[in-house]
Amino acid sequence: MIKAFVDSSVLYASIISSSGASREILKRNNKGEIQLVITKYVVDETRDNLTAKNPDKAAALELLIDLVSFEFVDVSRKSVQDAVAYTEIKDAPVVAAAIAANCEYLLTFDKQHLLGNQRVAEKSGLTIATPGDLMQRLRTIK
Repeated sequence: MIKAFVDSSVLYASIISSSGASREILKRNNKGEIQLVITKYVVDETRDNLTAKNPDKAAALELLIDLVSFEFVDVSRKSVQDAVAYTEIKDAPVVAAAIAANCEYLLTFDKQHLLGNQRVAEKSGLTIATPGDLMQRLRTIK
């Protein structure tokens, strides 16, 4: 089974849009086709973004957390500090958590710091991709 860490941009997108790959990966998780992993840090960041940009959808986050069988992972301060050596400070908790959970994928829409960043991918051992990229892979391995 594919194990993928979901960052706040993907969680946010799954709440804002009722269609698309971000929502579809949640469905695939609940069907047992993939295992999605998050942290309290991601939930808090998503809540902050929803409150600031789409306050009418902020309550949906709590419902989503209750309905989707996410695996929650804790990450040590040292792991986050180690990740700072090769990624942006704000992304280090996400990268460190994905590594700690033994994820294969880190799902994100962060084009500025994560997507296409070979250094982060190489140092972390993660495949950094969009939900659409993962959906494409799932279609090819069926």
